[in-house]
Amino acid sequence: MTRYRLRIQYAHFDHETYDDRGLVSGDDVLKELDAFDWEGQVVAANQLERCSPTIYVETESGVESIWISGYQDPKSPTFVSECAGSLEKRPAFFGLVTKTVCSSAHSQTMSLEGANAAVRALLAGDYDEMIHLVESGQ
Repeated sequence: MTRYRLRIQYAHFDHETYDDRGLVSGDDVLKELDAFDWEGQVVAANQLERCSPTIYVETESGVESIWISGYQDPKSPTFVSECAGSLEKRPAFFGLVTKTVCSSAHSQTMSLEGANAAVRALLAGDYDEMIHLVESGQ
């Protein structure tokens, strides 16, 4: 069974503080994602002015990851996201050598649906789709 490191940062936390849920199943990540009170947390973040509510999910290997963070309008939050996909070898120096790079993307304008879809893509192991969703701000 694939496991994921899950960390949650609530509005009342300091920037360096998070609730580390440890290694959990993909089903547990989805339960937390679906149950998360984005509206209440964004309201609290706007009032407290500490940090935005954030969910961070990372594969057990630590290579692939995504975080989503909600802000602005509590009824329809906008999400900032950043993700890192799998490592891949790419040619460098006119094809004379290869280097290993990590695909990554970020967005400032994702919807809740797009953010959820990107997390689900990570859980499905579809890192290209995750990166596409984040890049396109879906």
